[in-house]
Amino acid sequence: MKNICFFSIIFSLFFFSCGGGGETVKKIYDYERSDSLPTQYSTHLGNIRVSIEEVNLLNSMFFKSGYQYNSGILNPPGKVSGYSNTKSEAINLGIYGSDLNYSLAFNQNQEVLNCLNSIVELAKKLGIEKAFDETLIKQLTESGDTISDKSTILTKAYRHAQDQLHNEERAAIASLIVFGGWMEGLYIATSNLKSKLGNAEINQKVFENLDTFYDVTEMLKTFKDKNKNCEEILSEISGLFVIVENLINTRGNFSAENIESLNKAIAELRNKLI
Repeated sequence: MKNICFFSIIFSLFFFSCGGGGETVKKIYDYERSDSLPTQYSTHLGNIRVSIEEVNLLNSMFFKSGYQYNSGILNPPGKVSGYSNTKSEAINLGIYGSDLNYSLAFNQNQEVLNCLNSIVELAKKLGIEKAFDETLIKQLTESGDTISDKSTILTKAYRHAQDQLHNEERAAIASLIVFGGWMEGLYIATSNLKSKLGNAEINQKVFENLDTFYDVTEMLKTFKDKNKNCEEILSEISGLFVIVENLINTRGNFSAENIESLNKAIAELRNKLI
């Protein structure tokens, strides 16, 4: 199966489809210009969008550099049925999105399908089930389509759900999805680097992803006084600040101890959320 930036499409759909403030919203809505959000929000949004694309490239770099695919680090698809609140559903939608991109980079067709099925179920729980159907799944899993074809299919599918995403609550949900994807991407990267430290190029990509920690937290802070789920996540990740700051100071010159400490901290947080 050919690679596509699946999570970036999830991400883009939510942010270009969500509105705010209870206003009347047209079908085509520019989320970044919403008066209900601070101007700095769009800056963090842009940084995260770039970071997601870079993580997709990082997964390809792991594949090309001879790292072994490790299905054991993925979130098991059987856990989906146990997610019964918006917080867990949104965060794990982001997690499965990152798992899917990792699996795509390593051409693991069955794992891709497992992740996609998990995403479909969570999308249904979050009320955006129109984004996916059996026809879509079939189109995405057919190897004959090009990367461009698959991206177009996904973009159209997500637009079917846009009318359900026009309120501020959905914007908070989107921030939780972004957090889940960011966390999982970093967990996958550090899990790989535990087995073998990366070269300068790989380490730089990991550093760039790590450096967006502040963008992720600022996005969540936008809703901390309005959304208890965002407030809870901010509290749960407070212990990461010191570790992240120390690693950012390395500018990507990671030691084995650096990777071990970050992976351990991310794993502990992730285990509470999956």
